[in-house]
Amino acid sequence: GNGLMGNEGAAALFRALAAPALSSLKYLSLAGGGLGPAPMSELCVAVRRGRGQQWHTVDFSHNAAGSGDSSGVLEALGHEQGSSSATPRGFVGLFACLGAGGCPSLVELRLADTEFGDADAAALAKAFPALPRLAGLDLRLNRLGPAGLGALSAGLGQLPRLANLGLAHNRGGDAGVGGLSAALLSGGGRRLCYLDVGFNGASLGAIQRLAAVLAGGACP
Repeated sequence: GNGLMGNEGAAALFRALAAPALSSLKYLSLAGGGLGPAPMSELCVAVRRGRGQQWHTVDFSHNAAGSGDSSGVLEALGHEQGSSSATPRGFVGLFACLGAGGCPSLVELRLADTEFGDADAAALAKAFPALPRLAGLDLRLNRLGPAGLGALSAGLGQLPRLANLGLAHNRGGDAGVGGLSAALLSGGGRRLCYLDVGFNGASLGAIQRLAAVLAGGACP
């Protein structure tokens, strides 16, 4: 084979994570494992059983597990009353489990190059209040558009320890970078030490406005 774990291998591993013997696991990395969205439902089972309580770092970088260009933002924001209660697929479902308190000790979340899109961003932003220790969020090389970057930016104030935020090589444009500037100006991201928004298709003016916000003490 190609040496990659793939969906079947990941699903088997995630089922094993649900066992009590692995409740002390702190670092979960399947970077570059050839995963798609499907196995995340098995990981959600483990999280719902309390196996993610001690997780410090989760790394799914370089796997096509995100929603990509999907516009399933309504799914990410929750099902309408009376609709199916099945866990949404991919990152959207995983983030719903995080939002329910599944990983309160999480410090690093690495999702670079994962097809992470706007639907994923909306779901992750909803989970921010349940991630009080999150210090590092890597979302580089993805498909974040203005709506997704806006959702994340609006929630920055709910991440009191966030110090490192990687957003480079996305599709935020002027609207997305402008929303980030507004969020920082209003007090979000006060602990940021590292911020990368390069290659987002933003104009020089938008970058200059962001620079002015930072120079004004938004992230002391």
